[in-house]
Amino acid sequence: MIVLNSHWLSEWVGAPIDHSDDVAAMLLTQGFELDEPAPLHLDQIIVGEITAVTPHKNADKLNVCSVAVGENRMLQIVCGCSSVRVGVKVAVAMVGTDLGGFVIEKRALRGVESHGMLCSLDELGFKTHSGGIWHLHSEAPVGMQLNEWLNRSSHRFGIEITPNRGDCLSVRGMAREFALGLSTSSSPPWQDDLSWMSLPEDGQITVTSEVADSVRAFHLVKCQRAKHVSTVPDWMTVRLLEAGFSLHHPVVNILNYAMLETGQPFHAYSGALSNDFHLSGGDNQSLQLLNDDEVVIDDKTLVINNNGKPACIAGYMGGLSSASQPDDEYIYVEAAYFIQEQVAYHCRRYVDFTQSGSRFERGIDVGFVTSALQRALDLLEKYAGFTAVSRSSLSVNAPRQYDITVPSDLPQRVLGFEYAQADLVSAWERSGCQVTRQREDYTIVPPSWRNDMRIPQDMVSEALRLLGMPNQLSSSIQLPIQAVRSEHEEVDSLSDDIRQLLVGMGFCESYTYTFDDVDSVSVFSESADDIVTLRNPISPAYSALRTTIFPGLFKQVKRNLAQQHQDIRLFELGRCFANSGDQIHECDQLAAVMTGRTAPENWSNDLFYDFYYAKDLLCTLFRKQGVDFNSLQWRSHPVAGLHPHQSGQYLVDGRVVATCGLLHPAVAKPAKILQSIYFISCDLTWLFRARQSVNHYRSPSKYPLMRRDLSLLVPTHVCYEQIQAEIRSGIFQNLKKIVIFDQYHGSQIPDGFYSISIGLLFQHPQRTLQDDELNPMLAELLSRLEEKFEIKQRGG
Repeated sequence: MIVLNSHWLSEWVGAPIDHSDDVAAMLLTQGFELDEPAPLHLDQIIVGEITAVTPHKNADKLNVCSVAVGENRMLQIVCGCSSVRVGVKVAVAMVGTDLGGFVIEKRALRGVESHGMLCSLDELGFKTHSGGIWHLHSEAPVGMQLNEWLNRSSHRFGIEITPNRGDCLSVRGMAREFALGLSTSSSPPWQDDLSWMSLPEDGQITVTSEVADSVRAFHLVKCQRAKHVSTVPDWMTVRLLEAGFSLHHPVVNILNYAMLETGQPFHAYSGALSNDFHLSGGDNQSLQLLNDDEVVIDDKTLVINNNGKPACIAGYMGGLSSASQPDDEYIYVEAAYFIQEQVAYHCRRYVDFTQSGSRFERGIDVGFVTSALQRALDLLEKYAGFTAVSRSSLSVNAPRQYDITVPSDLPQRVLGFEYAQADLVSAWERSGCQVTRQREDYTIVPPSWRNDMRIPQDMVSEALRLLGMPNQLSSSIQLPIQAVRSEHEEVDSLSDDIRQLLVGMGFCESYTYTFDDVDSVSVFSESADDIVTLRNPISPAYSALRTTIFPGLFKQVKRNLAQQHQDIRLFELGRCFANSGDQIHECDQLAAVMTGRTAPENWSNDLFYDFYYAKDLLCTLFRKQGVDFNSLQWRSHPVAGLHPHQSGQYLVDGRVVATCGLLHPAVAKPAKILQSIYFISCDLTWLFRARQSVNHYRSPSKYPLMRRDLSLLVPTHVCYEQIQAEIRSGIFQNLKKIVIFDQYHGSQIPDGFYSISIGLLFQHPQRTLQDDELNPMLAELLSRLEEKFEIKQRGG
């Protein structure tokens, strides 16, 4: 978002711009959405001058100031800032002034009345660390409204800029858009004489052939200080802060202002450097950047070298040792045009956001580089005391103007309606294009600042943006539509079934980000190689794609526990990502987390979640979806982030489709979590394909169930899943159900064994089963269990 004051825009458009609903609607139709910028508190502030300062008698750190506020009025204000002194011009909030909900009142501070407040920049709403009250310029008229002194209106526009419109990240670009909407023209409020181009040449800039195609223009102007200036004008300070720029020393502030005004990034080098500048690719050199980060420059990076040493990463950020300093007598000012793809690589390779990089990667105006440099030099001379003395430029091939051929019937084919030819030509010409008609086609040369115009469809989009939709359509777009039930509907149906099941069991649905930090994702990832990292993340906190939903749910659990919620049941349906060779594998996943009591607290004995409850939840899910349990294989196996001895996986044909387990103590301990937390996950892509209709209706048998119980001595290395599989493969006729009703480890059991008691329930649909039918099957089963697993019947 770019924040601009309406008074500043009016200087370019030449007409007042109000902050009305009509203006907001106009910008919206042109593709820009307005957002409310952070509030500032300047409307009721007065310029004052401190005429006397005396120490407070009852407080060591307070001063009693006499402040002139115009019309022969003097105010007594108690101030705790150490930088107050006689003669300083200050921003005064008088009694009754509203500073964002804090209203200034007359009050006594340690027995001395105070009739106002001397304001710092941050107290006025600017996001900066001012370190004390704001010292205004000495020429600020006492008694004048601060807004008037700052050449600003109380109306500001917070404008969201889409990534393709880099030309609008400046006052120049947005003034063009306002002029388009208001049917007027825009022009810079200064004279453009390009006098710097007549300066004597000093040295030659060279470039290696490997990177020559990445540079379209590169100019350096050497400037000499004629007078010392410690600050920039107050109005410039405010315009920079309003737009979200940080404050530095005057040279940097002025160049940032020129960039904000023109859209052209600049860089200032220290005059202590030589005039030997050379552009090349990196060679694994180390460079300490302006933000104190030390980076290794790879061979894909375009580097500006001085005397053979890297001084700046082109279009991205300069080096700390080569940057201009507040006391430099000479500086080099750079204005260049680097291709978008090159700077976009820098922005992703070196991660940190920069104002210049964000403009270069979206595309700047190659036709305005020289004019923007002249504007920057004029501002440096006027407000920083630097005079241009020499120049040097890189001789490169200027980018070739390209044209776009638009068939005359393309707008109608794309939009379903047509514009009059005159309206189309007028819209494109208002955008700055050169338009000619050749037979049945339009030949269009886009303006140098519109890097988003590349193909015929872009021109149709531009016409729609400026001309809008007709009120009545005489034609329509006809598409053959067939009513086909898509797989998406089936997937949605599955998701709804799962939601209904889990919500019915007391779970709440959670929504977490697909992005997370690398450390959080790695806790629940099997390997660091599985993690998909982003080249240009929004922030380090969102630098990786989740491999499982567990990290987001774990953060939700920590947040709930911190608020003293002990009984937590959450689930989430979402997409996960993992590296798979050279490709990224995506899958839809269900994950759930549970901790605390299984039911609301009551007077009976409380039951708490455990591993078996979590596993049973997976089984319940499978049963509800009609999954064939014979196709599933359970194995106790460590799962990343979970306890190695209380976690496991369900597999189908060797592929993991579901997991469950207890949170690993090594993960819980740093988070100061004392209670047990259980997770489950399921691959929804597999579940969708494995689900079957469970609506099989059959008449209930009127014949009795026959039950046979078996007590078995089982070797400890044999799990129940193996026993169950053997039972189902050997006894499949009339077997309705298998139940476990006892499991025992104790002194009565031989070492290396455990006891398990199983109930087998049989029922025939048409007759009563007899013992002589069941006994042979059971005898064969026991024989097979002993032969295959060394399982013996207990007591037999």
